[in-house]
Amino acid sequence: MCKDRPAGYLRTLNILNFKTMATFEGGILGGFKGKVGAVVGSTWRGLNVMRSKPKKSGKAPSEDQAIQQERFKLMSGFLSPISSILDSYYGNSASEKSRFNLAMSYHLKEAIAGISPNLEIDFERVDLTKGKGLKTKNATVLANASGIKFSWLNNAAVNSSDADDLALVMVFNPDKNEFITEKTAVTRADLTYTLDVPEEFAGDEVHCWISFVNPKGKSANNSTYLNTVTLP
Repeated sequence: MCKDRPAGYLRTLNILNFKTMATFEGGILGGFKGKVGAVVGSTWRGLNVMRSKPKKSGKAPSEDQAIQQERFKLMSGFLSPISSILDSYYGNSASEKSRFNLAMSYHLKEAIAGISPNLEIDFERVDLTKGKGLKTKNATVLANASGIKFSWLNNAAVNSSDADDLALVMVFNPDKNEFITEKTAVTRADLTYTLDVPEEFAGDEVHCWISFVNPKGKSANNSTYLNTVTLP
């Protein structure tokens, strides 16, 4: 591998298979942001990136293209509010794809149900964190006057995990289109945690997940979907 790259060195990257970009080093001006002629400059994961300026098309999208756009809009709208969780705890940060893009790739393929124009999120197949550890065993969730109570067994000894991993709880309210996520100070050994929820969630059905994250680094077990609860 050549150690000394010439000024203006380019390397192409395929991001989520939607567009091709080029990274570059050096050059007269270095990195830039915004439109310059026929290219757009930005940064991506610490790299200087150039891509072609998108061309406007007068053609209506084909049926397949329209469906793909609908799927992307649905999943992007669902995942974008928790991009910080995905960027921290989804998959391997060493991949050329960002962790958020890894999450988008999986969910576009695996977590959409229905037929256009009636597409919907398949919540049972949603994974909000992804790692080497197994899903949390025998975890349950219960709504009460205090909030949402998460309970689990401490299976660290058989799960290649640590007893001091911290519980990460995640709740999605489809009626309000709102996520609540909390990286708690509660460990596996504590076996339970109650999440406070806004008063305006009263009467709503919400989807719940739990995961455990390493307090010393950005890694987590695979999240576990715990079904829905209706808040009193």
